[in-house]
Amino acid sequence: MRAIIKYKHRFETKLSWEKLAVKMWQLGKDEAVAVNHTGDDQELNEQFTIALGLRYWEYDEKWHELPIKRIGEMITVQPFKKKKRVLISTPYRDELMITSRAFYVLVDAIATALDGDISEEDSYDEIGTKWCSPADFEEKYQRVIDLPRQDVKQVSFLEAIALPTIDEKRTKGV
Repeated sequence: MRAIIKYKHRFETKLSWEKLAVKMWQLGKDEAVAVNHTGDDQELNEQFTIALGLRYWEYDEKWHELPIKRIGEMITVQPFKKKKRVLISTPYRDELMITSRAFYVLVDAIATALDGDISEEDSYDEIGTKWCSPADFEEKYQRVIDLPRQDVKQVSFLEAIALPTIDEKRTKGV
């Protein structure tokens, strides 16, 4: 999955990776945040570089039983090759519902913070051709974003049974 955010004006963002992770993966207030992350500090920094991945198995033992390798893969945020653009991506075009939902929440949060527009990947070669506002993006994925955590996990468990057959990382594009 890939999305590009283009923004007009650079301004200070104060998006804590921990708060983003809690929102992305619907973690409770009493749950410790067991998230892999990279980046120089606790916030999305000036260089727009951060990677977040939830260690699902620390929240539910059932993840250990699944025949899939892509559990806990990172969602990355990095500068895009053109100025005033940020790329948010996952290693796979097709992701489990739990990762897809986290991706949509992250894209929406960053685009909203930057007052930017969003372009999604329709195919390997089509990104950066169609743009939408954060409000339109959120409306498009509202049903997924609003799903309760238990439903997201249940769908993801079912998907994980089918996905090992298409468990190849993206080979074209970045």
